[in-house]
Formats: sequence, structure tokens, C-alpha cells
Amino acid sequence: MYRFALSLTATLLSSTAFAAVTPEEVYEINREVLTRLGLTVVADTSRTGDTLSVAGGTVSVTFPVVGGGITIDLPAHDYVDLGDGRVSVVWPRDIEMGVTVDTPDETAAFSGEFRITSGGSETIVTGTPDDMTFTTTGEASTFEVVPQLEDGLTFDLTGTAAAYTSLTTIRPGDVMSMTNEISQGAVSVSYIAGGEEGPDGVSFSIQTETEYGSMDGRTIIQLPDGMDILDLGNAFRAGLLISGTSSSESSTSRTVQDMQGTLSVQNQTTGPSDADFSISAEGLYLGARVADVVYDMDDPSLLPMPVTFEATGLDMIYQLPILADPDPADVRLRVAAEQLTVADEVWDLFDTGRGLAREPVDFTFDVSGTVTLGFDLMDMDYYTSLPAFETPDIRADSIAIRDIALNALGAQLTAAGDMTLDNDDLETFPGFPRPEGRMTVLTQNAQALLDQLEEAGLLGSSDVSGARMGLAMISRVTDEGGTETVVEVNDQGHVIVNGQRMY
Repeated sequence: MYRFALSLTATLLSSTAFAAVTPEEVYEINREVLTRLGLTVVADTSRTGDTLSVAGGTVSVTFPVVGGGITIDLPAHDYVDLGDGRVSVVWPRDIEMGVTVDTPDETAAFSGEFRITSGGSETIVTGTPDDMTFTTTGEASTFEVVPQLEDGLTFDLTGTAAAYTSLTTIRPGDVMSMTNEISQGAVSVSYIAGGEEGPDGVSFSIQTETEYGSMDGRTIIQLPDGMDILDLGNAFRAGLLISGTSSSESSTSRTVQDMQGTLSVQNQTTGPSDADFSISAEGLYLGARVADVVYDMDDPSLLPMPVTFEATGLDMIYQLPILADPDPADVRLRVAAEQLTVADEVWDLFDTGRGLAREPVDFTFDVSGTVTLGFDLMDMDYYTSLPAFETPDIRADSIAIRDIALNALGAQLTAAGDMTLDNDDLETFPGFPRPEGRMTVLTQNAQALLDQLEEAGLLGSSDVSGARMGLAMISRVTDEGGTETVVEVNDQGHVIVNGQRMY
């Protein structure tokens, strides 16, 4: 997610390097981009020869519902007409941007500075007012956040970023389209935070150091004219879209936390990863995959010993609709891990005799379906007007088990199938929509697993006997020596298991 956020940020920042026929047109298009994003720009400009100078100003946004907002100082910068149809955007090497966060009750108020020092950057823009392309090359930089804090609090955030290149095209219109491709070198971030309230008060400190490998990303943003960022439902209906893809190299992170004298340490490393994201009138989609994950934790407040988790691969998919629609829309949730292992110290908590097969675990949970959404997910007025204890207007129409699989303790389980749901029939299964469809569950080595659990003392002999009897009632032996359970629900609401009616 960090990678996509970095690519998205580069797109938005690069829009300030937008070029047209004249520096004035470039600046005005830039203001339009920020305005369509719901930001207010206040700045002083002046023209001297071929250069339009922005003396500085502010960019601000108001928080919806809760009130307050954020104001960021706009650094001085220049738009230079190169005289050959190109425009150069020049930023200072040293940038200081004041940041102020206001809240109605002042409890979350914040002020400080964001400072960037770089070896310089160059943005050259070509094209026409209707189809502009600009290329940015940036040298390595350092950055830091310098907040204004109350007495007794400390905060220090610093980082470095390697050189980057960025290519952006912007096409104005009723729906403005921006596409950015970025290649960013390694990034490192370090922060320290702490606080203390007297000798008997709460004291804490946290220190994190993170290093990200190089990243390549692509982002597409479409901004409809006249959209209200505080009315996202209608903004998406008008054409608002944000999507992107990214791929990155390995990353490492270390966090040390001291909470009133209790020290905890967390370390994490990951291999290559990639992600894709989109949000539009079609819905929200997020997919991510990462290889070679290692996570170790030493936190006495949670466990009495250090623990380590490793996996050769993790991946997830999350999909859901965001706008009210009388027609069903797709939903999906996928979580999967390959070769997941945990430290023996964790196993020993419940397997003291070490009788269980401690081999790596593979699991997949991949379920999709359709739902009918009767409201916009981002409509805050809907939630505030919803009577207490009343469920939101959302209806499940179908469910599909794409893949449920578990390979652990020497046994395997898989499941697949699909069901439709009749929301007009809440009587066959009292209070629940009547399902109709078929699901198949397969197992391998289930009996051997029961033997393991009994030998390890996790199940008693009566529990194992009951489990064996239950398996025999609902499953049949396959040619491969495993078991198969087929569950069907017909159009009359009859539940049939392996050909035998059970309900």
C-alpha cells in the first residue's frame, strides 16, 4: 500500500509541474487540478520576462462532518517559458512547508514544518493545452518533519530518498485525466516519538527504522469538473476514478517500543511485492502480493517468549461496491499464505510433547459473491440518520467459494461451490434467505490428524470417537483414500448431504 501511496503522491505533486503553451496557463491548470481535488489554493503570482513566479501561498482543505481542516504552505517556485514550446518548472533545492491541522476541540491540533533538501530536480513539459506530457528527473533528497510539541513530548521523523524519474500526461476536459509513471529509488524513514507526564505518569517511547527498495508505479486519476469532494458518491458517478499498480523490491523494518519500562521489539523483512488498486463508480478493488516475509516479535506484554513467523508468499484481494445500485454487484475476499511457519516456542504452548507435525502450512480463503447495496458507503448522512440497532441496507444475493484450502498437520482440506440466496424466502430457514446450490468438501489424512491430536493430548478419546462418527455420517471415502462431502440445497430448501436428505 505504501508503494501505491508513493506513486499517487508523485502524480499529484507532478501536477504542479504541469505545462501548457504559457506559464500562466500552466499555473491555472495546476490550480484547477487542486480545486477539483477539493483543495483551496491562495497564492501571489508575478510575471517578469519569461518567468511566472509564485511567491508562495497556501493549500488547504476542510474536514467533512467533524469540521476543522489542514493548511499547507505552498513553497515559492517558477514557471519558465523556454521559448521553444516548452515550459520548465523550477523548485528550490531546499523546501520548507508549514503544516497546520485545526480541529474543533483542538485535541488533535498540530503544527510543524515539512523540510526537503535535494540535489535538485528538473521538469520539462511539452505538448498542447489539450494533451500535455512532462518529464521530471529528481536527484537524491532528504526530508524531515519538525513539529511544535507540548512540553514532555518528543517527535523526530527523518528520511532519505534516492533519485527518481517521473513521466506524466494530463488531458484537461469535463473529466480531467492524469496518468503518471514513476521509478523511485530506495527510500528510508526513521522516526522517534516519546512522552512523559511526571514521575508517576505515563511514559513511552517508540523508535522505527524502515527501508524500502526501489519501486516502479503507475497511477491513473480522473477528475470530473464541478465535483464536490465532500459528496464522493456523486463525484464517482460523475467519473471520479483513482487506480494504480506498483512493484517493488525488498523492505526491512525495525520497531523498538518502551511502554512504562516494558520493552518490545519487532522486526520485519519482505521480498519483492506488487499491488494494484482502484476506486471508481465500479467499486473498490485492492490486491497485493508479497514474497519472503519474516516477522519476529519480542513483546513480554503479549507472550513470554520471542516468536517468529515466516512465509514464502502472502496475497490478498478485497473487492466491494461503494454506490447504491438496484442491481447486484461483485464482492470478493481472498487471503492466502504459502509455506507459513511459526517458531517452535509457539507450538510448545499447546503441543508440549511435540507430537504434532510441525511442517509449513499452506492456506487459501477465497470467497466471492454478489450483494445489492441500498446506500452509498461514503454517505455520512446515511449513517448518522440510521436508527439505533437498525442494520444498513445491504443484501447478499449469492456466494461462491472459489477456493478454500488448508494443508496443515499432515492433513489437507479443500472446499468449492456456489449458492444463490432468495431474500424473498425467510421462512424455509427462519430469518435467513433461502440458499440454493452445491458445495463440495474434500479431505486427505483426516483420520491420521485425529490420531495426532489424541496422542498430543489435545483431544480425548471420546472426542476423537465422536469426530470419527460424525465424519462417517457426512462423508464418503474417495478412490484416493480421502473423504468427500457434497452438500446440496435444492429449490425446495431441502438440504442433501451425499445424496441423503438431512433437512
